[in-house]
Amino acid sequence: EAAFDQNYAPNTDNDPILLVLESRSNSSMTHDSPMYDIAKEFCEGLERTLHENCWKVTNDLECQSDNPKIAMTSFFSLEAQDLHLLAHETMATTDGNTMLVEIQYLFQPNATHVHERESQLQDVILNYITTASATTNHHNSTEPSAASQGMMKVSYTGIPFFSHDLKEATKADLRRMDMIALPIALILLGIVLPKTHFCFVMIIPLVTMLSTVSFWSILMNYLVAPYMQITSTTPSLMMSLTLGMGIDYTLFLLSRYTEDDWNIQQMIYSGGSVVLWSGTTLLCSFLGLVLLPLQMLRSIGVGAAVAIICSLIINLTLVPVLLHTPLGRWIIVQKDNTNQEEEDDNSSLDNMMFRDDDDDEQIIAEQIMAQSEGEMIVPNNKSVFWTRLTKHLLHPYKSVIIILVISNVLVPIAQNVTRLKTSISFDLALPASSPSVQTLERLGETFGTGRLAPYRILFDSHAANFTMTSAKGFEIMHKVLNQLIAIDDGDDDSDLLMDTAVIPEVDVWTNAWMETISSFSQSEKEIDRTNHTEQEQRHQELLLTRNSSKKNKFNFKQKPHSSTTQYNGIAMVKNVQIPHEVYAAAKLCALVEKPYCAIETLHTLQYVDQAATSHDHYATYVVASFVEKNAFSEEGLAWLKAARATIDSSSLAGVQVHIAGSAAIASDAVNAVMDAFPFVIGLTLSIVFLLLSICFQSIVAPLRSILSITMTLGFSFGITSWFFHGVLSWLVPVMSFSIIVGLALDYDLFLTSRIWECRFIAGQSHVASIGSGLQTTGNIIVAAGCIMAVAFGGFLRSSCPVLYQWAFLMSCAVLFDTLVVRTMVVPIFLYWTGSKWSWWPRTIIPSDGTNTSSSRSSISKGWCCWRRENQIVEETSNNNELIEPLLLINN
Repeated sequence: EAAFDQNYAPNTDNDPILLVLESRSNSSMTHDSPMYDIAKEFCEGLERTLHENCWKVTNDLECQSDNPKIAMTSFFSLEAQDLHLLAHETMATTDGNTMLVEIQYLFQPNATHVHERESQLQDVILNYITTASATTNHHNSTEPSAASQGMMKVSYTGIPFFSHDLKEATKADLRRMDMIALPIALILLGIVLPKTHFCFVMIIPLVTMLSTVSFWSILMNYLVAPYMQITSTTPSLMMSLTLGMGIDYTLFLLSRYTEDDWNIQQMIYSGGSVVLWSGTTLLCSFLGLVLLPLQMLRSIGVGAAVAIICSLIINLTLVPVLLHTPLGRWIIVQKDNTNQEEEDDNSSLDNMMFRDDDDDEQIIAEQIMAQSEGEMIVPNNKSVFWTRLTKHLLHPYKSVIIILVISNVLVPIAQNVTRLKTSISFDLALPASSPSVQTLERLGETFGTGRLAPYRILFDSHAANFTMTSAKGFEIMHKVLNQLIAIDDGDDDSDLLMDTAVIPEVDVWTNAWMETISSFSQSEKEIDRTNHTEQEQRHQELLLTRNSSKKNKFNFKQKPHSSTTQYNGIAMVKNVQIPHEVYAAAKLCALVEKPYCAIETLHTLQYVDQAATSHDHYATYVVASFVEKNAFSEEGLAWLKAARATIDSSSLAGVQVHIAGSAAIASDAVNAVMDAFPFVIGLTLSIVFLLLSICFQSIVAPLRSILSITMTLGFSFGITSWFFHGVLSWLVPVMSFSIIVGLALDYDLFLTSRIWECRFIAGQSHVASIGSGLQTTGNIIVAAGCIMAVAFGGFLRSSCPVLYQWAFLMSCAVLFDTLVVRTMVVPIFLYWTGSKWSWWPRTIIPSDGTNTSSSRSSISKGWCCWRRENQIVEETSNNNELIEPLLLINN
């Protein structure tokens, strides 16, 4: 791309917009007929519209700087230049029922609103197509057109329109998520919070989500968008995170609010700290995308980080405010003494499951410590399900069986990761029902899918002492191109030349001009038109033409080479070499005959030269297009890799060869991302380890979290690889990794912070603290995972493959993490590492054994920050005795 910018005007290698005109009356549009007039009228009217000054811009200066230069090529524009052969060969099918229109646009280097003007250009084209279906032309005719009568169909495709259709599909997906995913998530929130009015508790998350969306919309529009491009997928991700994380944070805060006896201050003090740590780790995970060398991923990373920041700020400020108002107090159901007595009775019934003695003192003791036989008592009043599950998880033998069962399921699924392949194909990036993709399919049937985004092989001889239009330059181009042909054919047809025996006028014309070369060089008319240097160049070209071999002759209509890749440029047409002598004759013919060379084949070669050769003749490019495949497919990328490996610049006398094109740029960008991705993974996990080490003052705790996250990653990527047969859009794994790590840490903090409180604040034994933490957070974690699965699952019905692949991967990840890893694997890991190693090197506060059943209500009063424990230790040391945590918190 840089080499193209150095030799040509910037952005000249942009892929064009393509319009396909199809005759529905089976009447040819290439000969005099009504359909010929209709198609010509359409093309001429479109060209006039595109060249109108300043669409929607009133400032002339801004118009001149921002409006693109537009070049439109059609069958009729080539005919107007007497390029009949080129028009029939490249812009129409053999039967004339289908035509192609190419629209190339070039922005000025100082353009400031490129993306906005691109969008406007697409709107102008779409509006013209719609208008042309209602009126015959742009001359105020009121007669109905043939298009409106169904005689001609106009459709569009091209990479610029791919982005347009992707945006439209994304808008439809967001509307679907609002209608389906949001109500389901709110219903789940009401179900998991039984101490609330089911129909009215939804008001709080709705208010927080609307406030969050408004907040990040303002930030993105005024602080981010002016400085970086926002891709079309970024708002979709931000909406999913706002829906999922917003409800998750609201759910966690409300659950702490109900458990903390409706104490807003205690809710912020205990639950707010966990939410803040969770959001921080998630924020760091998303910011890792900013380190990747691709603007689209940086946009996603920044957008996700902004969404998380806004969600944190809104939930930590607006939720307490709403709860403090009469509305908030009305939404939450206040418990009475009767309910408390019932809960105490239920708690006693739950505890009866674990005791072997009916003595009341034994019940109290079992509420704060585990029994030596391996059974433990959970001091909580949650459901019987979590109590029974905890009993099995923290059993010395049953825990081993559970892990073995999970491993037997996880390992075979995770092995599918080794078969995972990524692709940049259009099929995985765009909705199959989009107009541009459907037009691309029809284009492949008529002109070949390779016509959309061909490769361009650039020859640059600035480092050599000759131009690419010289005989030496042609020799090098023939050598390279024949090597590339051998990639498809397996042989090197270096001697294949075009035969001009059927076009004797080339030789007749050349010989006639050779006889008059003296008089031509002395003509005053020609001396007035050009300088002496150009005269000498013409003389050399004439001499080369005279020495041309009679057998090496030129015919565009010769049968093309059988290769699946077709090469076209000044040195080769349809994979057959063009001798330099013929090129010199074409240049001479264009110079002396006006307005066009009388020999159409030479005139066509001159036309190609004007488009492909730089002004100083030190650079030219050859277009490589595929007949039966597109450049973005696996086969097209394989050709790119083989071509780059074949070309040896060291043997080309200083000529540099570059292969450019949208597919080449995309492939290089994805390869750069994948090369940088391991570094991002390592950095993300290192930051996670550092944050968790600070949070828990432990080394074992972050290692346990990273191990459990690895299990979630292995399962989610493995099952996704199996479900989609090992092929994913390249964007899916890159974008999913940071989100999965962040969400898994989110749920891990919810669980382990509560276990931490039970162990270090409430003073419970190691086993009892695990059970207490799981019972108090199990419902919340499972509900949060289901809510996130619903939020991501809203895209499972997306028409865009990359979005439903991503949605499937994320839904599997959050469900497996919350239903298996957090609620089963992590408690077992904690149980196995024991009291000594679970929080190592953290030391445990000594206990005097005076804790009673009242400690059960103190569990929810603490928080995970180590400074809180230090404060307790300091106050305890000042009194020279250990004060019961419950009394400290109440004070």
